[in-house]
Amino acid sequence: MDSAGHPTVAQMVRDVVAVHAPEELAVAEGLARLDSRAAARRLRGSGMRHETLGFGLADVAALVTPVIWLVLNEVSQRAAAATVDRAGRGLGALWRRVFRRGGQTVVPPLSREQLGEVRRRLLEVAAERGLPQAKAIAVADALMTTLALEQGEAEE
Repeated sequence: MDSAGHPTVAQMVRDVVAVHAPEELAVAEGLARLDSRAAARRLRGSGMRHETLGFGLADVAALVTPVIWLVLNEVSQRAAAATVDRAGRGLGALWRRVFRRGGQTVVPPLSREQLGEVRRRLLEVAAERGLPQAKAIAVADALMTTLALEQGEAEE
């Protein structure tokens, strides 16, 4: 969590994976040791020459962990960029630091529209990566619940 109580992408991924794909915890924890950009690059397929996690892209194709990570990272980066745009140029560097703590992307509070985008993108990426639809829907539901709970805690 950052100083405002917002979780990182790594923390959110681990929370959902622990319940819905516990066999992937080692993958989630391995990715959490990387900074968010390096993890996302590795999961998208670039930067795969150095196998620090001990698996190749083919091995992660149908896993839950990369699907959640990529989608949360993408939406969090876009939400942070929108906040920076609204804050103005002078505050841009400050906001970028706020949304990246220790190399980890922070999941900011998301609007209802952004939450819908998370769900839509998760289902889309899951289908692209060969995750069975029933599993993708269960993971999407779990992630929506986790995001809603985190957002509620941050507002308290």
